Amino acid sequence: MTEIKFLHIADLHLDSPFIGLKSLPRAIYEQIKEASYRSFQAITKRAIAEKVDFVLISGDIYDKEDRSIKAQVQFYKEMKRLQEAEIDVFLIHGNHDFLEKGKDLILLPENVHTFDEKVSHVTWEGRDGRTSKIYGFSYGSRHILENRTAEYVPDGHADFHIALLHGSELTKSSEHDVYAPFRLEEITRKGFDYWALGHIHKREVLHENPGVYYPGIIQGRNRKESGGKGELLLH
Repeated sequence: MTEIKFLHIADLHLDSPFIGLKSLPRAIYEQIKEASYRSFQAITKRAIAEKVDFVLISGDIYDKEDRSIKAQVQFYKEMKRLQEAEIDVFLIHGNHDFLEKGKDLILLPENVHTFDEKVSHVTWEGRDGRTSKIYGFSYGSRHILENRTAEYVPDGHADFHIALLHGSELTKSSEHDVYAPFRLEEITRKGFDYWALGHIHKREVLHENPGVYYPGIIQGRNRKESGGKGELLLH
């Protein structure tokens, strides 16, 4: 049976200010501010060690639309490490880091594919002929309030069809604002093998077959974001 191996992450929120912790001693606070970078470095290290075929990033790479140069440099470095390990990356932008001209000041390596504002797909092909078609769209503004799942349609033959979506499942209560809403019953009928979700900061398994997963934020920033979360290794 044909298999693929990939890492799914979302909600990196690089350069998060860690609101509520600024009263800590400065040296400690500065260490905490670096936590999201260290977590991301550990994730790319694992991707390389596991020899994954590719990495999926389902939105909110940066914490703010005005992403800092520091955050962009750190993200570039990790993408470069993956490129050197011959690992491709497929990513979408979410409500925190939506696409906007002039915001991305550093050109990412060629192993990184960024989806634009329209739902589209690209084909990943392994050296042994395995194929995966990967679908997604990036936010073009902070507020995407319409259901975009009708635009996701498996196209042609591939061993696997994988969808990236940064949004909210409507039947579940959440502390997060509702963006790009969808219903689980809708997406599980569409013929995809896996839905790589982002936006919800807790790890949640909404469905097993097909897989519909939220990996959760890579670095908890307060008491509400405690517990197991981060990268998901799928194979």
